[in-house]
Amino acid sequence: MISLQDIGELQLIKRVEFLVQQAQDKKVVLSLGDDCAVVKVGGKFLLISSDMSVEDVHFLSDKFPPKAIGWKVMASAWSDIASMGGEPRWAVVSMALPKRISVQKVECIYEGMMETTKFVNAVIVGGDMTTSHDDKIIIDVTVIGEAVQKKFITRSGARHGDILAVTGTLGNSSAGLVALQQDLAETFLWHSHWYPIPRIQEGKWLCTKANVSAMIDISDGLLTDAGHIAEMSGVGINIHKQKIPVSEELQAFGNKHNLAIDNFILGGGEEYQLLVTVPQEKWEKIQSKFNKKFSCGITEIGYVTKEWQGVRVDGVVPSIKGYEHFR
Repeated sequence: MISLQDIGELQLIKRVEFLVQQAQDKKVVLSLGDDCAVVKVGGKFLLISSDMSVEDVHFLSDKFPPKAIGWKVMASAWSDIASMGGEPRWAVVSMALPKRISVQKVECIYEGMMETTKFVNAVIVGGDMTTSHDDKIIIDVTVIGEAVQKKFITRSGARHGDILAVTGTLGNSSAGLVALQQDLAETFLWHSHWYPIPRIQEGKWLCTKANVSAMIDISDGLLTDAGHIAEMSGVGINIHKQKIPVSEELQAFGNKHNLAIDNFILGGGEEYQLLVTVPQEKWEKIQSKFNKKFSCGITEIGYVTKEWQGVRVDGVVPSIKGYEHFR
């Protein structure tokens, strides 16, 4: 008997994809395999995604302000809409809660979810609540967005010669998690982990104004998510480690506590920055315009090649792995 631990999350998803693809609807434009499903309704393309968060897997309840739990749960869901270049519209939230949790804590969690949803200019329209029998908080969010100008970006468009680029800086969130777990007083990194920013406006611009060739949000780590683009596009990706943008706070954290930051920037997840591929001839113009418009900035960190498939760092297959459930 094969267990989930034997095959991991990614292989399980492939098995489920095989089952789901046997029954499709003509209105389904894009099914499993990307950040969102795309469904045509009337003259619009709707983007649909779900995201489940479990206490002690996705958040540490005793290390999080309750409002931060709500914010992070919703931010991770809305980030899927951002990664396709969509406009957030509606969310449905279901919660499984321990019987002994305080009403005040639940209200604060919900306030956090409301704040994130207001931040992306969307609304929560319903959901469900039930008892959690293992005393863990479980929150499942389904989000619906709309493709702006009927455009959306997938993981499968990367081509040989494209530039690989990323918004913002990498590593703060995963370093913040380590700081929280070890009670290290790194409040900037704590905040990065508690309150990630879904790059909605940046994603819409990259989709409609820049027409980037492929895009994904970094939820499972740079290497894993670059791997998704490589696999779906049938290409290889080479990452230049020294080009990866890193915050001063993360550099100082590594130096202060004698920690190598490679694991944070290459394998750390829950960043929700956007990883994109851009045709080389468009790159300089796109970078200049993006950096003038958005304070997070966008940085070239590698390139797409047809010489191999998969992801390499400075030409070498990396030993560091991103996050994968069940492993």
